[in-house]
Amino acid sequence: MKRTTGVIALLAALLVLTNLFWLYTVIDQSVSRSYLEVSYREAQATAEQAIALLPMAARPNVARQDLVDAARLAAPEDEPFEQDGFVWLGHVGLRFDASGRLVEARPAVDPP
Repeated sequence: MKRTTGVIALLAALLVLTNLFWLYTVIDQSVSRSYLEVSYREAQATAEQAIALLPMAARPNVARQDLVDAARLAAPEDEPFEQDGFVWLGHVGLRFDASGRLVEARPAVDPP
């Protein structure tokens, strides 16, 4: 009798432990999936904004303000700001030289 009680208690403890493990796994996967979804949406917004800028950026001697305006059309909810030599609009940073020509475009590592 004592032996079966011990075995039952051990099995019950193992059942509780395995259920806690599965609960932790489900919560961890849910959090990871939500981070992945946010990352996907940010990457998609960056790609859409970059594609919207391509026709304007491909033109020779395009003015700085024209590129900034095109980027604003792609991300109308974001206000442009300058930081580290780049004009940031949404998820894309544009760097211009002294004459106002586009030199570099960069995606935001941590979007503003």
